[in-house]
Amino acid sequence: MGKPFFINWQDEFLQGEPLVDEQHRAVLATINSFHYFLQQGLGVEALMPTVNILVSYLKFHMKTEEGILRGAHYPELD
Repeated sequence: MGKPFFINWQDEFLQGEPLVDEQHRAVLATINSFHYFLQQGLGVEALMPTVNILVSYLKFHMKTEEGILRGAHYPELD
């Protein structure tokens, strides 16, 4: 049996916005991949592509959330 995930998805993470929920799952999947690679003993050089993917995806995700909030005219956004 494989090693457990670092973070397991739970329904209490659901935000009720399907696109955001799907992106949150992708963030967790990337974090779990990074954890897996750490457990494999990979060095910093081998880990950097996963780190770069995570950073880029988080930036993309934050833009998505901001767009949804702007579209809903969320008063606390600015």
